[in-house]
Amino acid sequence: MELFPSYPGNFAFDWLSAILILIVAVFMLEGIIKGGAKTFLNQFGGLIVTILSFIAAMFICNLLVDFDFANFIKDPVRDFFTGIGGDIMGEVHTRDEVVFVLTNGNYSFLKGVGIPDFVCPFIVSFLGSCIPEADVTLSVADYFARGVAALAIAIVIFIVASIILSIILGAIKRAVRKRQKVKKPGFFSRLLGLIFGTAMGVVWALIVVWIFSFLGGVDFFRNFLDETWKLKDDGVLTIGEYLYKTNYVNMFITWVTSLFA
Repeated sequence: MELFPSYPGNFAFDWLSAILILIVAVFMLEGIIKGGAKTFLNQFGGLIVTILSFIAAMFICNLLVDFDFANFIKDPVRDFFTGIGGDIMGEVHTRDEVVFVLTNGNYSFLKGVGIPDFVCPFIVSFLGSCIPEADVTLSVADYFARGVAALAIAIVIFIVASIILSIILGAIKRAVRKRQKVKKPGFFSRLLGLIFGTAMGVVWALIVVWIFSFLGGVDFFRNFLDETWKLKDDGVLTIGEYLYKTNYVNMFITWVTSLFA
Protein backbone atom coordinates (compact mmCIF):
# COMPACT_ATOMS: atom_id res chain seq x y z
CA MET A 1 0.00 0.00 0.00
CA GLU A 2 1.98 2.95 -1.33
CA LEU A 3 1.02 6.26 0.28
CA PHE A 4 2.24 8.52 -2.54
CA PRO A 5 2.24 6.47 -5.78
CA SER A 6 3.48 7.95 -9.03
CA TYR A 7 1.44 8.06 -12.24
CA PRO A 8 2.45 8.95 -15.80
CA GLY A 9 1.70 12.36 -17.27
CA ASN A 10 2.32 16.04 -16.57
CA PHE A 11 0.20 17.83 -13.98
CA ALA A 12 -2.62 19.88 -15.49
CA PHE A 13 -5.41 21.95 -13.97
CA ASP A 14 -9.16 21.50 -14.48
CA TRP A 15 -12.26 23.06 -12.94
CA LEU A 16 -13.27 19.96 -10.96
CA SER A 17 -9.85 19.78 -9.33
CA ALA A 18 -10.18 23.51 -8.63
CA ILE A 19 -13.36 22.77 -6.65
CA LEU A 20 -11.38 20.33 -4.49
CA ILE A 21 -8.80 23.03 -3.84
CA LEU A 22 -11.60 25.50 -3.06
CA ILE A 23 -12.97 23.11 -0.43
CA VAL A 24 -9.57 23.05 1.27
CA ALA A 25 -9.27 26.86 0.99
CA VAL A 26 -12.65 27.41 2.69
CA PHE A 27 -11.63 25.27 5.65
CA MET A 28 -8.27 27.04 5.81
CA LEU A 29 -9.96 30.45 5.96
CA GLU A 30 -12.39 29.26 8.62
CA GLY A 31 -9.45 27.99 10.68
CA ILE A 32 -7.65 31.32 10.48
CA ILE A 33 -10.77 33.22 11.56
CA LYS A 34 -11.80 30.95 14.44
CA GLY A 35 -8.35 30.06 15.78
CA GLY A 36 -6.79 26.76 16.77
CA ALA A 37 -8.90 25.67 19.74
CA LYS A 38 -12.29 26.40 18.20
CA THR A 39 -11.32 24.94 14.82
CA PHE A 40 -9.96 21.77 16.41
CA LEU A 41 -13.06 21.25 18.55
CA ASN A 42 -15.49 22.02 15.72
CA GLN A 43 -13.73 20.01 13.01
CA PHE A 44 -12.18 17.12 14.92
CA GLY A 45 -14.25 16.98 18.12
CA GLY A 46 -16.96 14.77 16.67
CA LEU A 47 -14.37 12.50 15.05
CA ILE A 48 -12.49 12.12 18.34
CA VAL A 49 -15.74 11.36 20.19
CA THR A 50 -16.55 8.67 17.62
CA ILE A 51 -13.07 7.10 17.77
CA LEU A 52 -12.93 7.07 21.58
CA SER A 53 -16.46 5.65 21.80
CA PHE A 54 -15.52 2.95 19.29
CA ILE A 55 -12.36 2.02 21.22
CA ALA A 56 -14.30 1.91 24.51
CA ALA A 57 -16.99 -0.27 22.91
CA MET A 58 -14.47 -2.72 21.43
CA PHE A 59 -12.51 -3.01 24.69
CA ILE A 60 -15.39 -3.23 27.18
CA CYS A 61 -17.64 -5.54 25.13
CA ASN A 62 -14.88 -8.18 25.05
CA LEU A 63 -14.68 -7.99 28.83
CA LEU A 64 -18.44 -8.27 29.36
CA VAL A 65 -19.44 -10.81 26.70
CA ASP A 66 -18.52 -13.82 28.86
CA PHE A 67 -20.48 -12.60 31.91
CA ASP A 68 -23.68 -14.48 32.77
CA PHE A 69 -25.95 -11.53 31.93
CA ALA A 70 -24.92 -11.85 28.26
CA ASN A 71 -26.48 -15.33 28.13
CA PHE A 72 -29.93 -13.85 27.52
CA ILE A 73 -28.59 -12.87 24.08
CA LYS A 74 -26.30 -15.84 23.45
CA ASP A 75 -28.70 -18.65 24.38
CA PRO A 76 -31.54 -17.88 21.92
CA VAL A 77 -29.06 -17.08 19.11
CA ARG A 78 -27.22 -20.36 19.70
CA ASP A 79 -30.45 -22.38 19.81
CA PHE A 80 -31.79 -20.72 16.67
CA PHE A 81 -28.73 -21.41 14.53
CA THR A 82 -28.24 -24.89 15.94
CA GLY A 83 -31.84 -25.65 14.95
CA ILE A 84 -31.54 -24.43 11.36
CA GLY A 85 -27.95 -25.42 10.77
CA GLY A 86 -27.66 -28.93 12.11
CA ASP A 87 -24.13 -30.31 11.75
CA ILE A 88 -22.42 -27.20 10.38
CA MET A 89 -23.74 -24.96 13.15
CA GLY A 90 -24.05 -27.34 16.07
CA GLU A 91 -20.56 -28.88 15.92
CA VAL A 92 -16.95 -27.68 15.98
CA HIS A 93 -15.63 -26.59 12.59
CA THR A 94 -12.76 -24.41 11.41
CA ARG A 95 -13.33 -21.02 9.81
CA ASP A 96 -12.42 -22.29 6.34
CA GLU A 97 -14.86 -25.20 6.59
CA VAL A 98 -17.70 -22.92 7.63
CA VAL A 99 -17.03 -20.34 4.93
CA PHE A 100 -16.81 -23.08 2.28
CA VAL A 101 -20.15 -24.61 3.25
CA LEU A 102 -21.98 -21.29 3.55
CA THR A 103 -20.70 -19.86 0.25
CA ASN A 104 -20.98 -23.09 -1.75
CA GLY A 105 -23.66 -23.07 -4.43
CA ASN A 106 -24.11 -19.28 -4.27
CA TYR A 107 -25.08 -19.35 -0.56
CA SER A 108 -27.54 -22.20 -1.16
CA PHE A 109 -27.37 -23.30 2.50
CA LEU A 110 -28.31 -19.88 3.90
CA LYS A 111 -30.91 -19.17 1.24
CA GLY A 112 -32.38 -22.61 1.90
CA VAL A 113 -33.33 -21.54 5.43
CA GLY A 114 -34.99 -18.36 4.23
CA ILE A 115 -32.15 -15.84 4.56
CA PRO A 116 -32.34 -13.14 1.82
CA ASP A 117 -29.66 -13.25 -0.86
CA PHE A 118 -28.28 -9.77 -0.11
CA VAL A 119 -27.83 -10.61 3.59
CA CYS A 120 -25.81 -13.80 3.01
CA PRO A 121 -22.38 -12.16 2.42
CA PHE A 122 -22.73 -10.15 5.65
CA ILE A 123 -23.57 -13.28 7.67
CA VAL A 124 -20.59 -15.15 6.23
CA SER A 125 -18.27 -12.22 6.92
CA PHE A 126 -19.58 -11.89 10.47
CA LEU A 127 -19.22 -15.61 11.13
CA GLY A 128 -15.70 -15.50 9.74
CA SER A 129 -14.82 -12.75 12.20
CA CYS A 130 -16.32 -14.74 15.11
CA ILE A 131 -14.52 -18.03 14.49
CA PRO A 132 -10.75 -18.08 15.23
CA GLU A 133 -8.36 -19.41 12.62
CA ALA A 134 -6.86 -21.97 15.03
CA ASP A 135 -7.64 -23.64 18.37
CA VAL A 136 -11.36 -23.92 17.61
CA THR A 137 -13.06 -25.32 20.72
CA LEU A 138 -16.70 -24.16 20.54
CA SER A 139 -19.41 -24.99 18.05
CA VAL A 140 -20.11 -22.60 15.19
CA ALA A 141 -23.41 -21.61 16.83
CA ASP A 142 -21.55 -20.84 20.08
CA TYR A 143 -19.06 -18.59 18.30
CA PHE A 144 -21.83 -16.88 16.39
CA ALA A 145 -23.89 -16.35 19.56
CA ARG A 146 -20.84 -14.91 21.30
CA GLY A 147 -20.25 -12.57 18.37
CA VAL A 148 -23.87 -11.37 18.33
CA ALA A 149 -23.78 -10.75 22.09
CA ALA A 150 -20.50 -8.84 21.80
CA LEU A 151 -21.93 -6.75 18.95
CA ALA A 152 -25.08 -5.92 20.94
CA ILE A 153 -23.05 -4.94 24.02
CA ALA A 154 -20.66 -2.90 21.87
CA ILE A 155 -23.54 -0.93 20.30
CA VAL A 156 -24.97 -0.06 23.72
CA ILE A 157 -21.55 0.98 25.06
CA PHE A 158 -20.85 3.01 21.91
CA ILE A 159 -24.12 4.94 22.28
CA VAL A 160 -23.60 5.58 26.01
CA ALA A 161 -19.95 6.61 25.53
CA SER A 162 -20.90 8.88 22.62
CA ILE A 163 -23.53 10.66 24.73
CA ILE A 164 -21.16 11.16 27.68
CA LEU A 165 -18.24 12.34 25.53
CA SER A 166 -20.51 14.62 23.48
CA ILE A 167 -21.68 16.31 26.69
CA ILE A 168 -18.05 16.81 27.73
CA LEU A 169 -17.17 18.13 24.26
CA GLY A 170 -20.11 20.54 24.38
CA ALA A 171 -18.96 21.89 27.74
CA ILE A 172 -15.43 22.42 26.41
CA LYS A 173 -16.80 24.21 23.31
CA ARG A 174 -18.87 26.56 25.46
CA ALA A 175 -15.83 27.36 27.61
CA VAL A 176 -13.74 28.13 24.51
CA ARG A 177 -16.48 30.36 23.02
CA LYS A 178 -16.80 32.20 26.30
CA ARG A 179 -13.04 32.75 26.45
CA GLN A 180 -12.87 33.99 22.85
CA LYS A 181 -15.54 36.62 23.58
CA VAL A 182 -13.06 38.10 26.04
CA LYS A 183 -9.83 37.45 24.14
CA LYS A 184 -9.65 37.08 20.35
CA PRO A 185 -7.37 34.39 18.83
CA GLY A 186 -3.73 35.45 18.58
CA PHE A 187 -1.19 34.75 15.85
CA PHE A 188 -0.22 31.30 17.16
CA SER A 189 -3.86 30.32 17.61
CA ARG A 190 -4.70 31.41 14.07
CA LEU A 191 -1.68 29.48 12.75
CA LEU A 192 -2.95 26.33 14.47
CA GLY A 193 -6.39 27.08 13.06
CA LEU A 194 -4.86 27.23 9.58
CA ILE A 195 -3.19 23.83 10.11
CA PHE A 196 -6.31 22.16 11.53
CA GLY A 197 -8.55 23.74 8.89
CA THR A 198 -6.24 22.59 6.10
CA ALA A 199 -6.22 19.05 7.46
CA MET A 200 -10.01 18.89 7.63
CA GLY A 201 -10.33 20.47 4.19
CA VAL A 202 -8.08 17.78 2.73
CA VAL A 203 -10.17 15.11 4.47
CA TRP A 204 -13.38 16.44 2.94
CA ALA A 205 -11.78 16.73 -0.50
CA LEU A 206 -10.74 13.07 -0.26
CA ILE A 207 -14.26 12.11 0.81
CA VAL A 208 -15.69 13.93 -2.23
CA VAL A 209 -13.33 12.01 -4.51
CA TRP A 210 -14.30 8.78 -2.73
CA ILE A 211 -17.97 9.52 -3.49
CA PHE A 212 -16.97 10.13 -7.11
CA SER A 213 -15.40 6.66 -7.16
CA PHE A 214 -18.83 5.17 -6.38
CA LEU A 215 -20.56 7.32 -8.97
CA GLY A 216 -17.90 6.15 -11.42
CA GLY A 217 -19.90 2.93 -11.70
CA VAL A 218 -22.56 4.88 -13.63
CA ASP A 219 -21.63 5.11 -17.31
CA PHE A 220 -22.66 8.75 -17.68
CA PHE A 221 -20.67 9.90 -14.67
CA ARG A 222 -17.72 7.69 -15.58
CA ASN A 223 -17.59 9.29 -19.02
CA PHE A 224 -17.84 12.70 -17.36
CA LEU A 225 -14.81 11.93 -15.15
CA ASP A 226 -12.90 10.45 -18.09
CA GLU A 227 -13.39 13.69 -19.98
CA THR A 228 -12.79 16.09 -17.08
CA TRP A 229 -9.92 14.36 -15.30
CA LYS A 230 -8.40 12.76 -18.41
CA LEU A 231 -8.46 9.33 -16.76
CA LYS A 232 -7.57 7.56 -20.00
CA ASP A 233 -4.92 10.06 -21.09
CA ASP A 234 -1.50 8.96 -19.79
CA GLY A 235 0.03 12.23 -20.98
CA VAL A 236 -2.04 14.36 -18.57
CA LEU A 237 -2.34 14.00 -14.80
CA THR A 238 -4.86 16.19 -12.98
CA ILE A 239 -5.12 16.61 -9.21
CA GLY A 240 -8.53 14.96 -9.21
CA GLU A 241 -7.25 12.03 -11.26
CA TYR A 242 -4.38 11.48 -8.82
CA LEU A 243 -6.71 11.38 -5.83
CA TYR A 244 -9.23 9.26 -7.75
CA LYS A 245 -6.68 6.61 -8.66
CA THR A 246 -5.01 6.55 -5.25
CA ASN A 247 -8.34 6.56 -3.31
CA TYR A 248 -7.00 7.44 0.14
CA VAL A 249 -10.34 6.78 1.83
CA ASN A 250 -10.34 3.15 0.67
CA MET A 251 -6.71 2.95 1.75
CA PHE A 252 -7.66 4.22 5.22
CA ILE A 253 -10.62 1.81 5.50
CA THR A 254 -8.37 -1.11 4.53
CA TRP A 255 -5.83 -0.10 7.19
CA VAL A 256 -8.47 0.23 9.92
CA THR A 257 -10.02 -3.11 8.93
CA SER A 258 -6.61 -4.79 9.17
CA LEU A 259 -6.28 -3.61 12.79
CA PHE A 260 -9.41 -5.54 13.82
CA ALA A 261 -9.11 -8.48 11.43
